[in-house]
Parts: sequence; structure tokens; C-alpha cells
Amino acid sequence: MMEISTGEQLATEVAKVLDKQQPLTRDDLQVLRRGSSIAQMSFGINPTKFRIDIESIDAAVKLDLAITKLDRTSGRLAYVGIAVAVVGIILAGAQVLVGLGILA
Repeated sequence: MMEISTGEQLATEVAKVLDKQQPLTRDDLQVLRRGSSIAQMSFGINPTKFRIDIESIDAAVKLDLAITKLDRTSGRLAYVGIAVAVVGIILAGAQVLVGLGILA
């Protein structure tokens, strides 16, 4: 992303990010962070609230990524648990058959 040198250019970049219809990227959030100081001047927004909102969005994105990773890990653990249970059932069945003298 190009470096923004003036307040007017920064305001333009912030406006472009705010007008996007797609989800915000990490670069977009960085533009908004840099633009929080001009939020009052250019958009009539309280800069503190603007910054808190940006950080809340970023935290929600990070939480979503963490939940996705945890969900994948949980799925793998479930498969491992099922495999261990199946092996345990087979071994227990074999032990019963040995105890009954069916398997020597």
C-alpha cells in the first residue's frame, strides 16, 4: 500500500476504505487507524470512538480466525478419539475371545 503523505490524501484513502462493499482487510484497518486522527475533521466522527470501533473490528477478525483454527483442531481430535475407541473395542473383544478360549 502506498504511503500517504498529506491529510487530504489520508482522508481520501479513509473514505475509499469506508465505501468498500467487501470485508475489510488488515491493510484497510491500518488505513483507518492512521486516519482516526482526521475522523473529526473530515467525517464529523469522534476520533476516540472511531479508533475503538476499528480495534473492535480487528479483535472480531482475530477471534474469528482463532475460532476457525480451534474448530479444525477439534475436528481432528474427534477423529482421533473415535479411532482410539474403535481400537479399544477391538482389543477388548479380542481379550474376551481369548478369555473364552476361542482365540488361543
